[in-house]
Amino acid sequence: MLYNILQIFAAILGLAVTGGAVYTVWRMFQVKAKTGAPGKLERQLLLRWTVFDYAILVLVLVGLVFLLSDVIGVIKDRDQYPYYHYGYLLSGFIFSAVGLVFMLVRLTMVLRLANPDSAPVDQGNKPDQAYPAE
Repeated sequence: MLYNILQIFAAILGLAVTGGAVYTVWRMFQVKAKTGAPGKLERQLLLRWTVFDYAILVLVLVGLVFLLSDVIGVIKDRDQYPYYHYGYLLSGFIFSAVGLVFMLVRLTMVLRLANPDSAPVDQGNKPDQAYPAE
């Protein structure tokens, strides 16, 4: 029963994320057609960490839970599954984990680009106030 509830939750979340992605692309092309400024809008959209990015993270985590529960089920009933089934499940788990890492890297890049003042400024060997040449 719990597995079915998780499947329904993951399906609804997956459809919402897919719909949000399609809407974002459609809106981007609609605004680009009106303004004719292709670069500025994409930069603004990519510099925002939206609720859909969080939804993608949740979707990846739910997928990892599904894969992990399937791996545990296959380990318990070793005689019912061929050996290559382990490889399929473990590679799916690894691919999902790598996707999660890439999403977290995107989060850090967005946060660094959106707030450039937080990075320390390297002054080098330049003095703050130098005497002008006479």
